[in-house]
Amino acid sequence: MTLENANFIALFKVSFLKKNKIDNNILYIDATNEFVRGTNKNKLTDDNIKNIVSKYSERKTEDDFCRLVSFDEIVENDYNLLITSYIKREIDFS
Repeated sequence: MTLENANFIALFKVSFLKKNKIDNNILYIDATNEFVRGTNKNKLTDDNIKNIVSKYSERKTEDDFCRLVSFDEIVENDYNLLITSYIKREIDFS
């Protein structure tokens, strides 16, 4: 399976664009591992939600989980907003 296909089936990827922020940076959060497997549906626990919200509040880059991307970098990437262009993650299909 290619990385593009894996991203299609990913559970939870978020990019945040805030109107009232001070800079032009975009925060990408790849929270595909922030869940508990269920029978038919996977669920976010309170700890998963707290982790995602804390990363959103901090607005800092953390390897393989979140990245604050400058507008200039997005321009250099031809305005590509796909999260996989900015966060690279090894995917385990086992």
